[in-house]
Amino acid sequence: KLVNLSSMATGREQSRISPASKQNDDEHRGANDEDIEIDRSCIQCDADGCMKSSPSILCNKCKMVYYCSQTCQSLHYSTHMDECRLGASMRQRAASSQEIPKEVEYGRAMAAMVAGRRDFGGQLLQAEYWQFEENWEGAFEVYKSIFDQLPDRSPPEQRQVYMGISRCFYEMGRYDVAIEIGKGAIAMNRHFPGVHKYVALAQKAQGDYSGAKATMTQAVLYETPTWDDNNIKANKALLREI
Repeated sequence: KLVNLSSMATGREQSRISPASKQNDDEHRGANDEDIEIDRSCIQCDADGCMKSSPSILCNKCKMVYYCSQTCQSLHYSTHMDECRLGASMRQRAASSQEIPKEVEYGRAMAAMVAGRRDFGGQLLQAEYWQFEENWEGAFEVYKSIFDQLPDRSPPEQRQVYMGISRCFYEMGRYDVAIEIGKGAIAMNRHFPGVHKYVALAQKAQGDYSGAKATMTQAVLYETPTWDDNNIKANKALLREI
C-alpha cells in the first residue's frame, strides 16, 4: 500500500539525542566478526497463518525464512519453493559480482543531474546525487515528484524510493515518518541490504530503544543472510551499539 506524501510536512521533529550522537549513529564503528546474542522473540514463524514468535528452525537451503516447527516448514514448502531458489541464485550472483565503488555511483548520479534527465531512472539517480551532497530536502523533492508513478513501477524501484524517502525524513528529523515509510520498504523486501537501518535509527532517536533493538535484530536475521558479509557485520555492529 502506497502512502500519501502530500500530507507529510518536512519540518523538523525535536530530537531526543544530541547532534553528535546522531552523527555517530550513522557510522558503523567497531564492526567485527564478534558474535552477539540474537533474540528471535521479535520475529514470527513464516508459515502461512502461524503467528508463533521465536521460531527456531531456519531453512537450510536459502537461510531466508524461519519456522517454529518441522510441521510448519513442511506445510510452507510449496509456497516457499520459488523464494528458496531465488535465495540460492542471489548467492551465486553475489559471489560473481563486484561492489560498485562509491566514486562510480556518485559519478553516475552527477551525470544524470547535469544532463537533467526526466525519465524515472534518471530521477532516481538525481535523488541519489542530492543524498551524496547531503541535501535531504532536495532529494525528498525529487522522490516526491516521481512518487505518483510508483504503482506502475517494479517492486525493486518502489522499494528504492521508499528507502530513499525514509532516509531523507530521518536526516531531516522527521523520525515518525521515517519509520512509517521505512517499514513499507521492509514489507516489500526484508532481505535487501540496509532496509532496516533508518527505521532503527529513527526509533533510537525517539528514545524507543526496544523498538530499535528489535528492528536491528530483524536486520541481522533477515538481510542478505548468506551473500553480503559486510552488510551482516554492519548490522551486528549497529545492533551492538543500540
